[in-house]
Amino acid sequence: MTRQHHVAHRFFAAGLLCWVIAGAMYGTLRATFGPRPVVVNVRWAPGVDGLVRQWLERRYRLLQGEQREGRTWVYTLIDPSRANVRALVGDAAVEDTQNIDRTAFRVTFSAPARPYPTSRPWIPARLRGLSILCVFMGLIGISLGLLERAAPGTTATWSVSRPRRDVIFGLILLAALLLRLYFATTAGYIHDEENASIPGSQTISFAPGNLQLPIRGRNHPALPAYFVKASSMLFGTTPLGYRLVHVLAGLCTIVMIFVLARQWYGPVAARWAAALLAFNEYYLGVSARATAHVPYLLFTGAAVYAFGRFVSVQRAAYLYGAAVALGTAFYSKEHSALLLPVFLVTLLHARYRRWFRSPHVYLACALFFLVIGPDLLWNLAASEDIRQATYGDHLQRMGGIGLSPYPFMFYARDGVQWVHRLFTGSGIVDRTAEYLSMNSALGALLLGAVLMATVRRPAPDSTRFLLLLFWGVFGFFASIRPGDSPKDLDPASWIWVDVTLLPTVILAGSLLAGATGRFRIAAWAFAGGAMLYAGAGILG
Repeated sequence: MTRQHHVAHRFFAAGLLCWVIAGAMYGTLRATFGPRPVVVNVRWAPGVDGLVRQWLERRYRLLQGEQREGRTWVYTLIDPSRANVRALVGDAAVEDTQNIDRTAFRVTFSAPARPYPTSRPWIPARLRGLSILCVFMGLIGISLGLLERAAPGTTATWSVSRPRRDVIFGLILLAALLLRLYFATTAGYIHDEENASIPGSQTISFAPGNLQLPIRGRNHPALPAYFVKASSMLFGTTPLGYRLVHVLAGLCTIVMIFVLARQWYGPVAARWAAALLAFNEYYLGVSARATAHVPYLLFTGAAVYAFGRFVSVQRAAYLYGAAVALGTAFYSKEHSALLLPVFLVTLLHARYRRWFRSPHVYLACALFFLVIGPDLLWNLAASEDIRQATYGDHLQRMGGIGLSPYPFMFYARDGVQWVHRLFTGSGIVDRTAEYLSMNSALGALLLGAVLMATVRRPAPDSTRFLLLLFWGVFGFFASIRPGDSPKDLDPASWIWVDVTLLPTVILAGSLLAGATGRFRIAAWAFAGGAMLYAGAGILG
């Protein structure tokens, strides 16, 4: 048997193994938790009173009842089996139903799904998500085996570095797009979408006779509202329509991180960096929602990319590019300004210190303040009793110097909460609990990569810059105690350090690419498993 046949057989075996695992997980899910609950509407007959209705709800396993209008109630149907559905629609006490096919005696495919009724809903969610992922991975394995049979040696060429084309990165980007499209289509709106981004976009008008172009939203500058406005104008006012521009912008950030990591650490590190950014719960969640986080990370990512290129080639144009990108990011979140001192401290290194003797550093800083000038003028003119949050309101959220657990929650929210409860008996107040946080395994990998890069010597210029970026932002928020919450602002949030995700994935990608021997197998398996777990949570 030739080497090419061996490669094809390995792909076939891997694909079949994935399908076996998918079947085992789905079988475990159905045997342990049964079919997934769904939302149905039931209109009861006129003669059904409260006691009879409650008895029927128990009989047909209808939970979480909520009256909509008249005799129509909305329920979670715990048992959507054909036998139960047949008995429900055939009962004389049921006048009509919705989300149920009354001829086939099954729930419709469009019926909204609900979590399983268990104290640990993450278990069935992960089982379902992993079974779906394994089906697709099995399909990919079988397809690669067929391709290798038809054109021997094709898959081997994909792992070779090419300057303009990287098939593996293309597959990462495609998988990232599909996961985000699924989440953007199926996930419900969260508070920031319903109360900030979408309402803010509806106040914008480009009509010649009614031009409305706000600079500020309620709590922050208004750039995120323009993203939502553009998305709804291009793709409609459905959940996917409001979010699709954010999905595409999120992919652009992944591309920038891939390109920067490839220039510094090579193609393998770049693929890992792109995958770690694309497949963690936090970025999967925010990059498929219509919130401020996508434009913020897009433009801070552009600033990091531009300044990173300056670190490598020392061309003044990249300083100006970083200033414009950072100023634009300011119109999403004001704390993007924290990156400016990080950039300036980086220039204090002996290799770059000569730039302080040129006008470019000072002109780039002036350009940054010129870009944010309209927002500065707005704040200077704003009165104290204005409904919108000003810089002064945001500064009141700083309660003084002290250790804050919130930045650590970004990388391990559940773990930090568990430790806090263990020692204090109570959990940390989390006002952004509706946002997904990365699993603790992935967070440990990213923080571990940062710690290893911090103690490793000598460090290249690129690594020093990434470490300054991480420790500058993370250390700032970790040393600030929560303060007041004027105008309904959160006094503290673990999301504030999300820009540190950009340097950590690059450093982790470099660590994984440089691993050798048994450590390489263990590290790659650990990272792959953590990302699979994250993807399964989205699909589940």
